[in-house]
Amino acid sequence: MNDIVQAAQRRWQADYKAELSSVGQMRRAVRARLLRGGLEPDSDALGELMLMASELVTNAIVHACAVGDVTTVRLWALGGVWQLEVQDPLCRPLPEPTEAGPAATGGRGLLLVRGLSDEFGVELLSGRGKSVWVRKAASLERAGR
Repeated sequence: MNDIVQAAQRRWQADYKAELSSVGQMRRAVRARLLRGGLEPDSDALGELMLMASELVTNAIVHACAVGDVTTVRLWALGGVWQLEVQDPLCRPLPEPTEAGPAATGGRGLLLVRGLSDEFGVELLSGRGKSVWVRKAASLERAGR
């Protein structure tokens, strides 16, 4: 079976209401998907991908969504590289990692995401919205997954 077919079999997508209460539900679903995809429960990659998913979904909800909006989370692996995408309905402004002051209570999420990911980007979608994505190399540690 080639890498493209295997990636399609591991592709996962879910929509979440743009409410902070959805973040925990999304984290549980992402964790379950990563475990089914072959990551070990105590692996650094599992924790880092979950943290990045939380940061990206929270940012979408806080900065790019209105009441009634939906965020879409996509996750898949291809050749030992996981890709995580979070789509929101707002095209602008594009998210940029910035330095937060020492007394700031927020503003460090995208710096954390950039530091944990192997690649980070933002893509405008045709029509309305954008996708913020990360890639993270992580070996599939359980045979047959």
